[in-house]
Amino acid sequence: LSPQQARRRHEFPMQHVAKATESVLFQLARGMDWDEATCYENWLRELAKTNFSDHMRIIVAGS
Repeated sequence: LSPQQARRRHEFPMQHVAKATESVLFQLARGMDWDEATCYENWLRELAKTNFSDHMRIIVAGS
């Protein structure tokens, strides 16, 4: 999952964004309130569930 090139190390991993977006869309489909589903804290929580922080640690350690 690490970037192929050093210039890509600052790019935001789209895999994590896609998984978090999918989770938020499922929350909305299940009836969660829009403001609750799209609030900053919920986005952080959903990104954390994708192991985004671990992924970024691996990238930084490999730099």
